[in-house]
Amino acid sequence: MPADQGLIDAVADANIKTLAESTSFWMAQSMGNHVQSQNRLQILAETAMAKSIELLQNISMSEATAENKIATGNDVASQMQALLAALNSGGQGVKAMGLTPPVTATGV
Repeated sequence: MPADQGLIDAVADANIKTLAESTSFWMAQSMGNHVQSQNRLQILAETAMAKSIELLQNISMSEATAENKIATGNDVASQMQALLAALNSGGQGVKAMGLTPPVTATGV
């Protein structure tokens, strides 16, 4: 005796409902885990930033200058002078570059 079509449809509907509910439950659980992971990462980032700021606030200006001199071999004034020389190397000085034409040798 063949199975009743109504019974087959009822079982199929129940299976589809079960599958849909389990999939949505899995997706909701996955989304919840993702949100928790994001929250943990945010807390870690904020903690790291706070610690970095705390460390930077505890460094005095003289310590920072000394560490810079050790790391680069130059003091700040020398670095600023070298930077200014590099900036001015393409023109006759930053102040005059936009106001006057460059000085060129002319035969006239």
